[in-house]
Amino acid sequence: MKYTKLNVQRMSSQCVLICYICVDMSQTEFLVGLMGLVMEKMAHDLPELLHDDHQFSHLVDEALMFDREVRASYGYPASLPGCLHLLAEPEYFSKWLAIERKCEHGFSMFCCCCKLFYCYNTRKKTI
Repeated sequence: MKYTKLNVQRMSSQCVLICYICVDMSQTEFLVGLMGLVMEKMAHDLPELLHDDHQFSHLVDEALMFDREVRASYGYPASLPGCLHLLAEPEYFSKWLAIERKCEHGFSMFCCCCKLFYCYNTRKKTI
């Protein structure tokens, strides 16, 4: 965000005093524009990714991390829409849930295999 403070801030050095906090409007405007570009790209890519579970889950993971980082570290307002709003649409959300359920089932199968392997090794050592 040094870029916005050094370059964009010079163009727009207005601050608004809200509850004794000076809000840097240029940074917020920059983040709103950035979020708009991310949402536009996601809206373009999501229909194509519905048929590829691996790519879809990767996009969801990246969107979750991006949204959290922008809101927590850079002060993107919670009142404004973010990239997770696109994933909340019914067709994408149902796909997301289906992948989560599939992964949960796979993880539980992995845990069962680990338990069996542990039991087998423990039993083998006692013989």
